[in-house]
Amino acid sequence: MKLSYLLNPGEILNSEIQSSFPIIGLAVSGVSFTGFFLLTGFDNQSGFFFPDIKGLLFGTLGIAFLAVIIWLIVRGLNNGNKLEHVIGSFSLCYTTTMIFTFLGLFLKLILGWNTSVSLGMSGMLFAFSPMISVITSFTGGKRFLDVVIITFAGIYVILFWALLNKML
Repeated sequence: MKLSYLLNPGEILNSEIQSSFPIIGLAVSGVSFTGFFLLTGFDNQSGFFFPDIKGLLFGTLGIAFLAVIIWLIVRGLNNGNKLEHVIGSFSLCYTTTMIFTFLGLFLKLILGWNTSVSLGMSGMLFAFSPMISVITSFTGGKRFLDVVIITFAGIYVILFWALLNKML
C-alpha cells in the first residue's frame, strides 16, 4: 500500500488494491475508534474493556453504515462508484484519528494526561480533510452536496461518540 493512499484516500478509487480495500479501510477505522474510545474510557475512568468493544464496533460497523448511507446519497449521480470502494475510501480517512489516538495513548500512559478531547477528537476532526477529497470524488465536485454530506458525517460521528460514551 502506498503512503499517498493514507493521505488522500480518494486516489485509491482507481488503484490496484480495490479488491482488499474495504477490509484495509475498516481495519484502519476500527483501530482508530478503538483507540479513541479507549482514551475516552481512560479519561472518564470507565475502564478499558467496554470502551474498546464499543470503539471497535463503531469503527467498523458504524463507519461502514455511514459509508452505505453516503453511497445511497451519491448513487443517484451515476458516478460508477461501487459500495466497497466507498466503504474503503471513507474508512481510510480515519488514518489521522489513528495517529492522534496512538499519540494520546502514549501521553496518557506515560504522563497521565487526559487526551481524549485534545488528541482523540482533534484526530477525528482532522479526518475531515481527506474525507472532503473523497466525497468530492464521489459527487463529481458538486459543492453544495459535498457540504451537506460532510456535515452529516461529522454530526453522525460526534453524536454517536458522545452517546456511546454517555456524554449526552
